[in-house]
Amino acid sequence: FWARNVPFFYLPRTKTNLNDPFGPFEGISVRQDRIFGLQAYATWDMLDLIGLTKIEGEKWSLLTDIMSLRGPALGSNYSRNGRTMFGMEAPYQSSVRLYSVYDTGNDVLGGPREKDFSPPAFRGRASLRHQQQFTLSEPEDLTVQGQFSYLSDRNFLEQYYETEYNFSYNQETFLWLKYQTGNAAATVLAEPDVGRYWVSETFWMPRVDGYWIGQSVFESLTYHTWASAGYAQLDVFRPPESEYPDTKNFALPPIERNTTTGRFDWMQKISAPFDLGPLRVVPYGVLDVAYYTQAEDDKQRARLYGGTGIKASMPLSRLYRDVESDLFNLQGLYHKNLFSMNYYVAGSSAPWTALPQLDRLNDDSTEAAWRDVTPWQPTFTQLTKENGLALGLG
Repeated sequence: FWARNVPFFYLPRTKTNLNDPFGPFEGISVRQDRIFGLQAYATWDMLDLIGLTKIEGEKWSLLTDIMSLRGPALGSNYSRNGRTMFGMEAPYQSSVRLYSVYDTGNDVLGGPREKDFSPPAFRGRASLRHQQQFTLSEPEDLTVQGQFSYLSDRNFLEQYYETEYNFSYNQETFLWLKYQTGNAAATVLAEPDVGRYWVSETFWMPRVDGYWIGQSVFESLTYHTWASAGYAQLDVFRPPESEYPDTKNFALPPIERNTTTGRFDWMQKISAPFDLGPLRVVPYGVLDVAYYTQAEDDKQRARLYGGTGIKASMPLSRLYRDVESDLFNLQGLYHKNLFSMNYYVAGSSAPWTALPQLDRLNDDSTEAAWRDVTPWQPTFTQLTKENGLALGLG
């Protein structure tokens, strides 16, 4: 290439596709902020760089980045999707993400949190995700989902991939298989410990579940059942004293402890739906039996849980035929509302605090947000017998 008789991108001999004259170069973006400084992110087509022919549904990018307040970075993103594999009709999606940065700065995460943790010089991530569905025979199918994730430290994902950290999947490592035929299914989950000490996580080695959903009984009742058996290791986050030297003065929600236990659980639900005028009324009952080989008191424990309730719903709808819009390709508007109520009463033979909380309620980012709400130095007003008022900042 020439610009005013000055050559650039000079190569003695090259071959390229005229439909893609820039070859492997995909683009560059430049930014400026107080977290990373002046940044330049260049993206390259890795398949063009090494001279491989692209397969349909395949994409491989090379990332070469530089950040003035942090350092240089190198990464690669690979994705592929298709409908056949090894001659079998089995739609799949796969992705690989690699990223490493030589970080010479400090994380800026809001508030005083950058003082709590000193990132390592070399930090990054590696993740692999794969999902595939095999049609064995109508109506049988097999679904495979797997994920491997490695993070160098607890702050990396939030600092460099904030959107993914807030809204995407947890960075767990697992393999999950599901066999389904009609309204019955069975699943197997294996989730090993890969050293993510900064989150609370339940590791299953393994866990087996069976489902039978929406089975009609005498054409008037609907029956659901679910059974589970697994060996679990609950690893609860506790901050290192080097980062939080005052950990004894506050508790992190939820207040739990590490537990290793076997759990056997069987849940059943039966309902009797019927119509009452415009209302759809569904009385139902729930029964759950569970057994833990080790509860919070280090002893075996069984739990019986039962409940009953009634649900009612009424749909309302109206078609507005005169609503039209060429811009939104709209011809008529169908408006729907669903009003519903549910009254439910249940009881358990054991309080929830006596059992290990193996099924996590919060994802990683929510749990970390809870953890960040730690008490700062409390501030109190001068107390007297008359006012009796105290203010605490946390």
